[in-house]
Amino acid sequence: MRLFLSQATLEEWALADKADVQEKHLVMHGEEGRLPVEDAVHVARLVSGADEQKLLHKVKTVGQLDALSAEQLADSVLVGESAYDVERGYLVQLPEAEFAAALKPEKEADLLAQFLLDKL
Repeated sequence: MRLFLSQATLEEWALADKADVQEKHLVMHGEEGRLPVEDAVHVARLVSGADEQKLLHKVKTVGQLDALSAEQLADSVLVGESAYDVERGYLVQLPEAEFAAALKPEKEADLLAQFLLDKL
């Protein structure tokens, strides 16, 4: 299972010395395991143009955006004539065994938060 972790949340955890991203892995301090991550964005808002690619409210990896010939500028992404505001972050790969044992919260973000809180 892959879930989105925002850059803002990661920065809070890093400042609290709880977790950080190193060499494409989320490292939780005090834990032995490392979770693979991939650079990604959450497409939060359509600024101009039409959402022809159906990106709004989706999480896309940098590779997926490159495949769309998207231009990435700070917290914005341009795809053709469409401009979006995005939230930068990472897609975190969670281990299936531990994931299946967890309770199923309402939202994926809640599940990621619960998993990581159990580890931190």
